[in-house]
Amino acid sequence: FWLKSQASPRRVVGDWRPPVMQLFVVGSGGTSTLNVSASDLVSSLALRVGEADGRVLYGGESLDLAATIGSCNLVEDSTVFVSASLLGGGKKRKKKTYTKPKKIKHKKKKKTYTKPKKIKHKIWLKSLCSAGLHACLGAAMQLFVRGPGGSVPLTVDAGTTVGALKSQFALASGVEVDTLTYAGAVLADEASLGCLAIGDEATLWASQSLLGGGKKRKKKTYTKPKKIKHKKKKVKLSVLKFYKVDGSDKVTRLRKDCPHEICGPGVFMAMHFNRYYCGKCHLTYLIKKDGK
Repeated sequence: FWLKSQASPRRVVGDWRPPVMQLFVVGSGGTSTLNVSASDLVSSLALRVGEADGRVLYGGESLDLAATIGSCNLVEDSTVFVSASLLGGGKKRKKKTYTKPKKIKHKKKKKTYTKPKKIKHKIWLKSLCSAGLHACLGAAMQLFVRGPGGSVPLTVDAGTTVGALKSQFALASGVEVDTLTYAGAVLADEASLGCLAIGDEATLWASQSLLGGGKKRKKKTYTKPKKIKHKKKKVKLSVLKFYKVDGSDKVTRLRKDCPHEICGPGVFMAMHFNRYYCGKCHLTYLIKKDGK
């Protein structure tokens, strides 16, 4: 009996525990197996795992690090969790109540200066058409005409018309254009460059006419109702209409076979009120009034 009681390590008499027991400690690095005694401190478990500042949990409760393992009711093959301590988690501070009213900060007022508008002096030379000035002086001017092929420099006089400028651009670039625009306005073919206030080194835009641009057509209104298309009706066991069985179990065909080479026996012709029609080879027999 004495040997049997010594052999069972789980037997507890009073506060007696085995001198050395095995614990499973789960930390951030995984599960570790440690041999400890009941007199060891709880903090030694965290230290041996490598997390000295961590918390030791057992049974959902945090253990006191200064307590011994025996006083925490840890038994053989128990599993203990060691978690690292996290920053924060302090007590919630109470909101301060101020008795004195909050001091209103003095804001500097921004000074607003109302400057008088600058009067732009218009020089009479600017108001004059530069092309007209060139015409008065009798000098030629250079224009840049930008078209589909790129920009082409042209030397013209102020008396040159827009139509002549188009033909000059067509000879230089090899592309015929329909309209010339300057400052967003379409130039007329009869107008001269001096009258259109086009100055020296101005840029004109050449473009070709595009298809379309017609009037919007009105939507048609139909008085007659739309014709309803014929839909094929599906009849179940329609093959039984092609044969007739007598009382003597004799089968007779009610439809005419198609005599064409493509069809042959087994392909029946549709029977209409005035004709026989084959849907496969489109052979048609008209029925005369005599029934032939």
